[in-house]
Amino acid sequence: VHSKVREHNRAADDEKVHKLSMTDSFGETATADEQWEQLCSEFSCSLCKDVLAAPVILPCSHSFCGECVYDMMKCTNDVCEVDPIFQVHSCPNCREGINHKETYQREFDYAILRRVESMPECDLKTEYHQRRDVYLEREKVSERASKKSSKGSTSTAPTAST
Repeated sequence: VHSKVREHNRAADDEKVHKLSMTDSFGETATADEQWEQLCSEFSCSLCKDVLAAPVILPCSHSFCGECVYDMMKCTNDVCEVDPIFQVHSCPNCREGINHKETYQREFDYAILRRVESMPECDLKTEYHQRRDVYLEREKVSERASKKSSKGSTSTAPTAST
């Protein structure tokens, strides 16, 4: 079952990277705001409504910003400051239950990052980098902690899709 989920997730990831590479350039006369709006319309997180930063994929194949999923998952059944609808850990798009950790979409992330880097400097670009860096730093810390833990415990670090 897990290999079929991984295959499906990899196919969805490959399709997104292909779509991004097909639209790898902006119009020469587009402003930074127009370019950002184009990225948002193509690669938007349905939680924060911004460009996917450090995108992760859930078992149902929906993608979100890594930090958005982290914030959603830190809500418990007792206390949830974001939205009571997220008290049960399920996909915000399709409501499918989340039974294991999301997968960081490295290739998709790098493809979006290349597009963002091709844009002129602007506040939106700076905010994107901040959101991306927060998630990636959190995952580095998580990986280090899981390496230090005993072999018998399960890893909390995301798997990287290729």
